[in-house]
Amino acid sequence: MPLRPLRPLALLLPLAACAPAPDADVPVPGDGPADEGSVDAVAEVARLLTGRFDSSAQAARDPQYFAVQLHACAVTLPAVGENVVYVEQAMLSAVDAPYRQRLYVVEQDGDAVVSAVLELDAPEQVIGVCDFSAADRDRVLSARTATPLPGCAVVLQPDGDGWSGGTVDDACANDYAGATWASTEVRLTETAIESWDRGYDADGQQVWGATAGGYVFDRVE
Repeated sequence: MPLRPLRPLALLLPLAACAPAPDADVPVPGDGPADEGSVDAVAEVARLLTGRFDSSAQAARDPQYFAVQLHACAVTLPAVGENVVYVEQAMLSAVDAPYRQRLYVVEQDGDAVVSAVLELDAPEQVIGVCDFSAADRDRVLSARTATPLPGCAVVLQPDGDGWSGGTVDDACANDYAGATWASTEVRLTETAIESWDRGYDADGQQVWGATAGGYVFDRVE
């Protein structure tokens, strides 16, 4: 999904430079009308994404899942978007060494809410930033370069007591463990984030990720 990189970049790419060719089935953030309802939906999704969560209960029930912490906080980065969330994922046994650090930019697209994904440069320099004051958090993150990951945005729709959705088709490129693309399925509720990340090779065979279902990150804060 096309997103603006942070202003400290020496080269500011236009939105379209990071986007795949337009496709009627692939929503583009910002295409839908901005009204009070859409603002409320975006704010709700951003709120449900933020907090401290972990999968320790699931790991205790099923040893094929690890005990993982997901810690996310809202940040003010107007160069990137109006609703931005910084996310860290780490093993609960090593929360100071996250294996994933991302920015999510939450925007409206028609009836859907899209969470675009950006990768940070030198992520080790911002570990634990959610524990900083809001001002320090914004200052530290605004000094980093953020690169959109085309095709990796998650498209969410209202789903009973929450929101659910995922990435679109095989558009999210990935080269980990022999994969060529990855998919993500997500469900957000007041009490948990359920996330199922999987990688596939060129033949469509799964090569990484859980096979029995997604991780369940219960809200602890």
